[in-house]
Amino acid sequence: IDLKKKFNIGVIYLNDENFGSDRKHAYEVARIMKKHDIFWSAGGVRCTSVTYEDLKFYKEHNMLAIRFGIETGSQKMLDIMEKKIVTKDVYNSVLNCKKARIEAPIDNMIIGMPGETAETIIESAQFVASLRSLLGIDWNVSIPHLAMSIPGTPLYEYSQQIGVIGKTLDEEEDYLIRLCEGGSTTPILGYLNKTESSIKEVNYWLYLYRYAGKKFFVDSILKNSKSIKDTLSQIYIRCIEAQYHELIAKIKHERTNNKDRNFIPRMLRYTSFMVNFLLSLSVLVLPKSVLFYVVKKYADLRFYGLVKKYKPKTGKQRHNLFVKQNFDTSNDL
Repeated sequence: IDLKKKFNIGVIYLNDENFGSDRKHAYEVARIMKKHDIFWSAGGVRCTSVTYEDLKFYKEHNMLAIRFGIETGSQKMLDIMEKKIVTKDVYNSVLNCKKARIEAPIDNMIIGMPGETAETIIESAQFVASLRSLLGIDWNVSIPHLAMSIPGTPLYEYSQQIGVIGKTLDEEEDYLIRLCEGGSTTPILGYLNKTESSIKEVNYWLYLYRYAGKKFFVDSILKNSKSIKDTLSQIYIRCIEAQYHELIAKIKHERTNNKDRNFIPRMLRYTSFMVNFLLSLSVLVLPKSVLFYVVKKYADLRFYGLVKKYKPKTGKQRHNLFVKQNFDTSNDL
């Protein structure tokens, strides 16, 4: 009541660690929202904590959206993360949201965990693409987040155990400083590699994820469309047109938020936008093997640019990306 009277609040987002696991509590929250005519959304929800009946009840009581902690579309990686769910659980929960007419954001994936490979990246990307296809949205799979080793988490302890953080307090402090100071605009600069692949390969995964997802999305259209007309219509609206709108949005954002950027850096940004646009359209015509080869070369070129721009030639490293690591998995958790 105070929120409505004092601040005219009409929508609330509940950032819970595990909303819905206590059904009695969740239902009471929904009733309160309905009583005071407030719309609401919830995050941090386990897909196994809500049923279709729950979602239907929440919808009737002003719920707008629900965000599940999906993290990955690879069953291998779900097991490594100890999520204790299977991909079918996630798919069914998103399907239930669609039936209940509740928004279910799905682009919150994480890559770069221990055990990650190019194969698990492709599995995850394809799973996300299948969810986007299910929800009837476009093929613009978002760039995934990178798994960061944060103090107090098992992943941080694991990183300490295999030696990538360092073995002394000074090394640990240096890592934390680099984690905090680097990577705000370019996240991979702050990434600590915990996989058995090179950091250059991890950088490639960021690109592979997106284009593998797009390729699977197109293949799904070709497989499930009922006619040639339907196929062409979906490819144009959900792929080509969607990609064009994303390009225009990026250009407008650049013009609005980086007015002070010099001419050459601005042109380089626009060139990058156009390359991404053309590379996305190439997904429609290139076979998978050729597409992934081209994406790998492009990712390696961008990685070279990161090294040239950010890696200091002398002195202490400022970014975790360039720190030489002593990786030992002999005591792997």
